Amino acid sequence: GAAGLWQFMESTAKENGLIVNRQLDERRDPYKSTIAALHLLSDLHREYDSWELALAAYNCGKGNMSRAIRMAGGSKDFDKVKRFLPRETQRYIPRLIAATYVAQNYFTHGLKPDWPDFDRQWTRTTKVYKYMTFHQIVQTTGVAWSVLKELNPGYQSNIIPANEQGNYLILPELAMIAFRSLQEATKPAARFAKYANEDYYQTTYTILTGDSLEKLANMYHCSVYQIMEWNDMTSSEVFYRQELRLFHKKEKGWGLFGA
Repeated sequence: GAAGLWQFMESTAKENGLIVNRQLDERRDPYKSTIAALHLLSDLHREYDSWELALAAYNCGKGNMSRAIRMAGGSKDFDKVKRFLPRETQRYIPRLIAATYVAQNYFTHGLKPDWPDFDRQWTRTTKVYKYMTFHQIVQTTGVAWSVLKELNPGYQSNIIPANEQGNYLILPELAMIAFRSLQEATKPAARFAKYANEDYYQTTYTILTGDSLEKLANMYHCSVYQIMEWNDMTSSEVFYRQELRLFHKKEKGWGLFGA
């Protein structure tokens, strides 16, 4: 019954804030499921003070882990606890270590990654707040239906439901350009009127690891609220490879990192 990148059971997923219903299965959303998994793993590590035990509890559940610790005399040494865990969990930790080793050191063993094709390897992500169908996205962007489904497996009914917090949409880079054009065409231009003149530059910034709205606001001499307004954002959360519209004044001797 487990599903998605982080193999959540439905009950565990719901306990960690993920939606699982006929329209959405957020266990299959790589962004939302990763956030939930990191919260869960952090909580387990705080409780057991051991990554081996935390990962084992992630696999078999806290109930099984607590019982195994009691049967091991209260020890939190994985080598002492593991024989009281389900056989699958006993194998889980060494297999995870092995998989991590191979992912990091494949080149030293003559292994070669089997990279996905261009559309699946080079993608961009955006947030969609209004109701939208896959049919509309295919018509607008020209992306193949199979690629759209593969990149966005969390949408069970081929629709993106309306959500004030936003739902993630992943598209190939070229398809995202067409999707952005559609979004721009449907947005009211009034909020940008005072920036659409020769005194301002407009640029697109792609979020990288470690970026935040506070960091961008300092770089571009604006406020976090302005960036949120320019990009229809309801929160200051950003995500990797997200594209943001930014404006900054044309001032002599001014650069992104100061004069």
